[in-house]
Amino acid sequence: MKKLIPILGCVAFALPMTIQAAAQAPAPRQAQAQPQSTPQQRLDLNALMNVAIRALQAIDQNRAGEIWDSFSAQAKSKVTKKDFVAQVNQARSPLGAVTERDWAMLERQIFPAGNAQIPPGQYITVRFAARFQTGAIKGEQVSFRLDEDGVWRVTGYSMH
Repeated sequence: MKKLIPILGCVAFALPMTIQAAAQAPAPRQAQAQPQSTPQQRLDLNALMNVAIRALQAIDQNRAGEIWDSFSAQAKSKVTKKDFVAQVNQARSPLGAVTERDWAMLERQIFPAGNAQIPPGQYITVRFAARFQTGAIKGEQVSFRLDEDGVWRVTGYSMH
């Protein structure tokens, strides 16, 4: 079973770690009307990948505490900074540094209301395969949630 290390909030470093849902100009009308997509459906996947990579790089550089510092109040109530940093270090330290990381897949999910552990909404998980100094190959994932203000924020990190 994979261990989930919650990152519930916006991650903010020198480069932005959130993604605004971008409004795009509508495509020219075709003979048959197509339903208009919402800005949330037109997410810039390249920007999302860049944010996921920056979050992983922060963890690689032992900066998990900086990630926690940018959590929302709700996220901070779920895990203390000390516990979050300890969980990340416990998972990563035995493996050594990352020597190679490749993107594996992207998954989009919608969680309805009623789940006690996951707030309802749209989520995207970006999965990577990472090779570490020890030779171990582990899966890593960074998850995002579209918050009510229309901003995608990092909501989770896990290794498996």
